[in-house]
Amino acid sequence: MRDNVIEGNLASTRYRGLGGGVYAYHVTTLVIDGDRLAENVISATTDILPSCGAALYGTSIGTFRMEHATVAENRVLADDDESGGAVYLTDSSIVISDTHFEANEATFGAALILQQNVSPHVIAGTFENHDVLAGTVILRGNRDARIERCTFRGNTGEDGYDLEIGEEGFALIADSLFTATEHSIMASVRIRESAGIDFEDNQFYSSGFYIRDSDTITMEHNLFAAQGDKRAIHADNIQGMLLRRNRFTGQSDNDDGVIYLAASAPVTLENNFFTDNRGSALIVRDNSLVHAIHTTFAHNGSTPPVAAVRVSSGTVYLTNTILAGNRCALYADTGATVTMEATLWGSGSWSNGTDVAGSGTVNLGSINLHAVPGFVDAANGDYHLRTLSPAVDAGITTDVLVDFDGDPRPIGSAPDLGADENRRPFAVLLPLVMRGH
Repeated sequence: MRDNVIEGNLASTRYRGLGGGVYAYHVTTLVIDGDRLAENVISATTDILPSCGAALYGTSIGTFRMEHATVAENRVLADDDESGGAVYLTDSSIVISDTHFEANEATFGAALILQQNVSPHVIAGTFENHDVLAGTVILRGNRDARIERCTFRGNTGEDGYDLEIGEEGFALIADSLFTATEHSIMASVRIRESAGIDFEDNQFYSSGFYIRDSDTITMEHNLFAAQGDKRAIHADNIQGMLLRRNRFTGQSDNDDGVIYLAASAPVTLENNFFTDNRGSALIVRDNSLVHAIHTTFAHNGSTPPVAAVRVSSGTVYLTNTILAGNRCALYADTGATVTMEATLWGSGSWSNGTDVAGSGTVNLGSINLHAVPGFVDAANGDYHLRTLSPAVDAGITTDVLVDFDGDPRPIGSAPDLGADENRRPFAVLLPLVMRGH
């Protein structure tokens, strides 16, 4: 199919509707190239069976490709939690590229539902202005799904998730933008009962994640900015999470944490920046176990117990840390244990309002510096270290061998504190050549 317009079709039955615009079943190859699928409707008067794929329903397709297409203003009129999807694909080999999804409506999965496929790939897609209860895009029961270089913008709804991942085994979401989402709960992305989910090089300008009952979650080199009053990450009952080389900045609420960890272990943070957040940067509770290595916490929190790091219960290890310019740096409740080693606490204009508060157990370790941290240009958001920062060469050796920017650690005699390893200049000695006359 190429450059067709499939518009204004209705699939309506008492029990279920499938494929209002296109219905494909046991097809060897289906290519949608440059087509427009718009204003198609499926409906069912009961919720006995799910209704799916207002624009396109496909199952058991050997090779499915959709490219340079537009899927807009399609509607699924059914209320059960299996119905939805302007495009619904299952049990197929899928590549969707350079396709624009806009203003589709469904209770669940307004734009796209991918269910029980192997290695589905969505690349360079846009998902805009959808009205949905939950999940503009839903990944459910796939293996090795990939979403890359996509844009999620202006999607709204009661729960309003841009992306929902459920019962998924291994998925990569990379180089994508999540922005301007309105919703009543807390997340652009919801993950549940899934394993091996990786997020790399994404930008979140609206809100972040709600993750529950999952394991082996990795987030690397993502930006979480201007979160408003929403958490960047809410994780509950996670078995194994790695947060590496992320930046969290600009949360305006003073109660909720930027990251909220409950009943999760182990959680490892490496080379992360938490800067200019009004709420707690990190909240740990319900006996979670957290290792934070090479973290910069600067200009976070408000009045205790809202702190850069708040531990309600559980065990936290902070190693090679900068905690400077926070209203309260660390608050540990009764039942919490925090073990620290190699910390710069700030001084002068970079002093914390309170370094340590609460009645929990805090072991400060043997290296504690009270000094101006020496950031490059904190007023404009640059929290890298100057060459003469007291944090340079002040850390202890760990297994972390690179910094936030991917530069090697250590460069000097010991690792630097915080997320950045300063790239100081080196003298180059050249041989002296004597020329005879």
